Amino acid sequence: MFPLPNPAGITVVPGNLQARGGVRVTAGGALQFDRPDCTFYFKNTYGVNDTLLRWNYNGGATLMSLSSTGLLNAASISSTDWTAHGVVIGQGASAAVVAAPSTAGYVLASNGSSADPSFQATASAGLTTKIAQVICSGSQATVVFSSIPATYTNLLIVCKGRDTTAGTSDSNIFLYMNTDQTAANYKGSEAMNLTALTVAGAQPSSSTNGGVATTFPNNGASAGRAGISQILIPSYADTVFNKQIISETYDVLGTGSGETIVIRAFEWASTAAINKLTFTAGTAFLDGTTFTLYGLA
Repeated sequence: MFPLPNPAGITVVPGNLQARGGVRVTAGGALQFDRPDCTFYFKNTYGVNDTLLRWNYNGGATLMSLSSTGLLNAASISSTDWTAHGVVIGQGASAAVVAAPSTAGYVLASNGSSADPSFQATASAGLTTKIAQVICSGSQATVVFSSIPATYTNLLIVCKGRDTTAGTSDSNIFLYMNTDQTAANYKGSEAMNLTALTVAGAQPSSSTNGGVATTFPNNGASAGRAGISQILIPSYADTVFNKQIISETYDVLGTGSGETIVIRAFEWASTAAINKLTFTAGTAFLDGTTFTLYGLA
């Protein structure tokens, strides 16, 4: 029984409180059910036992359900199932489920009409995903991308900057994979188009810092001059073939009109999946030099 007055429109019967027109709880008040198996529900306008909102407190587990005439189809969720920051997914006549939060940047994507959606990397939708970016400071000599996820097909690095080495020439920027600093495991070639429209080819020497990925102008270049490059690593997570990289570079040198356009490529003699990239400067990267790593589907 409920210790409540009985104003017009409210009927109290054993185990039930019926109100015609509504029950209002004022600020600071509460509508309390003391039995552990009680049910609080609204019937439809025809008085048929079709629950629009049902709230059970049964053995300490709070259940909320909405019928087919409500917002969900008889779905119920235990209070312990409400994962913080999760997304509720309907299950028809069965209990709804919650998709737990996932990796930052992932999106909730469809898995077809007969399966629940799930959080997935945006690369699965055919997009280019920015994985990480480094803006150099403090005259750092290396740029490192580590713990690279294996969920993409290819990697792309876009960089722009210059080297702190003195003079008006340029410096090779080396790249090694994972932790392999064995010079003999890196072999490459380059083709160069100079300002005077002459073409030259070369096989730059590798080092313990890996193969030559690009070049940056040295610090004697005119203020504001920089080199730019995009470096592609196809099938970086493949474990069947050795890894190859190919890069395109535009490099403005010195204080005159000297400029070069270079295509470079090198092979890393390993079938291991790539999970770490280390770029090494001639001396150090001038502050403000940027490297951005992207994953490609």
